[in-house]
Amino acid sequence: MLEPTAVPFAPWALANAEEARIADVVTALGDEHAVIAGVTCAFGGLGSWINQALSAPRERAYTLDDVEAIAAFFTARGAEPKVVVHPYVDPSLYAALAAAGFRLAQTEIVLAIDLARERVLEGPPVAGLRIDPVDPTSARDVDAYVTTASRIFFGDAVSSVLVESIRRSVFHPRATTLLARIDGELAGVAGLERWRFGEHEHAALFGAAVLPTFRRRGVQRALFTHRLALARASGARFVTVASLPNIGTERNALRAGMRLAYVRHELVRPAPGLVPSP
Repeated sequence: MLEPTAVPFAPWALANAEEARIADVVTALGDEHAVIAGVTCAFGGLGSWINQALSAPRERAYTLDDVEAIAAFFTARGAEPKVVVHPYVDPSLYAALAAAGFRLAQTEIVLAIDLARERVLEGPPVAGLRIDPVDPTSARDVDAYVTTASRIFFGDAVSSVLVESIRRSVFHPRATTLLARIDGELAGVAGLERWRFGEHEHAALFGAAVLPTFRRRGVQRALFTHRLALARASGARFVTVASLPNIGTERNALRAGMRLAYVRHELVRPAPGLVPSP
């Protein structure tokens, strides 16, 4: 029989905080934004991952007119509307999105750890591995990070809009981006953002990716534990990471001691002539 344990965080509070953080990031990295019916809508160019509406207030009920106003922000710019919601928003938002013709495109999971109460589980050392921060003043470092992240996440035919969004992330004031090398050869990249969550410092992990040649050596797990150590050293208590289900990110987060906090539903409304976003 499993021993009962205290819940290390309130998922609804963490969801509100994490969605507010992401809303702040897409606002900072994007070209345009607006707050419509309390929801942050951001636009970073056609085909950009920045194009999304999120961070709906929990205490607000939503109508079909609210959702149509949110959708109009994107359609006016030629982008397919995307609204990201989680189970702790008011149920009326799901109902209004369904009535407006939105459909589920993707589900993400968000995992978290309370560093004040839980131990980070490290994996075996990776021979020859060195992890260094990107120097934002070094064009060589920045180009290595941007090129590698772009190619791994979006493929060789990545658009200039997506490349630019990754480049901007290097210079976000709360972000630290990392280069992982094995015996001097670039093996992967990752990122960490620090911010405030209520009374505590908070950190979010993002953008971990390993080049195919170096996979299955423990590099991504090492990037997890390295960033958790950086977060702890900076005074962060709660750390989050978003992942698609059943991929390396989720598995390595669980191995490091993180646990499921909440899920994110990406809802879209396709239409002829509108450009979808990844």
